[in-house]
Amino acid sequence: MARSNVALATLTGLLLGACHSVERIPDRRPGETHVAPHPDRARVLAATLRVTDDGRFRFVEPMMCPTTETVDVQASTIVRVRPNLATFIVGLLAGSLGAVGTGVGWSDRDAASQPLSYAGPAAVAGGLFLAIAPFVGIGDDREDEGIRTISRDGEDAPCGERVVAATGAVLMWHGLRAVGTVDREGYFSVSPYQISDAFAAGRGPAFDLGVELALASGAHQPFQVVIAGDAMVRGRDAFLARIGVDGGREPIRKVPRVEHGDLRVVRAHVDGRAILRILLPLRNEGPGDAYQVRGLVSTHEPEVDGRVLYVGRLASHNSTIATVDVPLSPEADKAIGGKLELAVTLIDADATTSAEPARFRGAVTEPAP
Repeated sequence: MARSNVALATLTGLLLGACHSVERIPDRRPGETHVAPHPDRARVLAATLRVTDDGRFRFVEPMMCPTTETVDVQASTIVRVRPNLATFIVGLLAGSLGAVGTGVGWSDRDAASQPLSYAGPAAVAGGLFLAIAPFVGIGDDREDEGIRTISRDGEDAPCGERVVAATGAVLMWHGLRAVGTVDREGYFSVSPYQISDAFAAGRGPAFDLGVELALASGAHQPFQVVIAGDAMVRGRDAFLARIGVDGGREPIRKVPRVEHGDLRVVRAHVDGRAILRILLPLRNEGPGDAYQVRGLVSTHEPEVDGRVLYVGRLASHNSTIATVDVPLSPEADKAIGGKLELAVTLIDADATTSAEPARFRGAVTEPAP
C-alpha cells in the first residue's frame, strides 16, 4: 500500500511538472558605485594656468589617477512558471476523445461489459486534469542569492595637482602681453584682474591666453589655455579685498562727479626688474558717492595696454590716487625709455564719469628719490 502511494505521488509530480514550463532568469541589481583612485600610479599632465579662488594666476601640473570601481550587486534568480500549452492541448484532445468513448460505451445495450464505458470517463477525467493543471500554480518567484561585490577598472580621474617649478612667464592675448615672475608656490606676479576688468568678470567671452613658461630648468614651455568666465567671477571678491578696494554698489541717490588731476607715468626698479608706475589723482566733487570706479589704460605699448587702475567706492568730496604697477620686459623698458603716449579712461557702475580720458604724453623718467 505504501509503495502504491509513493508511486502515485511520483506520477502526480511528473504530471504536474509536465503541466508547466519553468524559466530561470538571473537578476542582478547594482547598488552604489564606489570609486577608489590610486595616487601611487598618478600620471602627471602638461603644465597649465589656473585662476585660483583668491584671485591669482597659478601654474600647476594636473594629475590623473587610475581608479577601481567597486559595485555591490544584489544577486537573485526570478523563477517564472508559465502554463505548458502542449499539455493543455493534450488534455483537450484526451477529454474530447474520452467524452466520445463514454458516449459510445454507454449507448451500448450491454454497457457494463463495454470497455469504453470505463475508459471513456477515465480519459475525460485525465483530460480535464491535463487541461486545468497548467493554469494552477503559475506566477513569478524570486530566489535570493545574497550580495556580490564586483570590481572593475574605471576611467582615470583628476587626483590633485602639483606646483610647476618655474621662474617666470609671458602671457599673450589679442596682441597684448604681460610679463612677470613665478614664485615657489607657482603663483604669477601679475593678477588676472590687472589685465582684465574685475567688475566686468564673466560678462564677455572666455579668456584665451597664449603662455610661454620659463621653467626652473632653463627650458621654455609654450602652451595655450582658456580661462572660463566663472573662474574669473569666483576670484574677483578676494582680489578686491586683498588690494583694499570696496567693490560694493548701492542705488544711486545723488549724482557723483569724479574729476581727475594730471596723469603721471614713472619708471622704477624693484628687485632689479623694471616697473612702469601709472598714477592718476581723483576727486569726487559731486554730492553722491561713486561706485566701482576704475580706469582702463590704453597705449601702443602691448605690455601696458589694457591694464586697470582700481578705486572702487569714492565717497562724495573725497579724493584718492589710483595706481597700478606694470612689470616690463627689458625690451619694453628700453622702448619706453623715450616718449610714451598713454590714456586712462574712467568707468564707474552708473556711467557718471566723463568719456574724455586723462592723457599723458612725454618722457618717462625715474621717480625722484
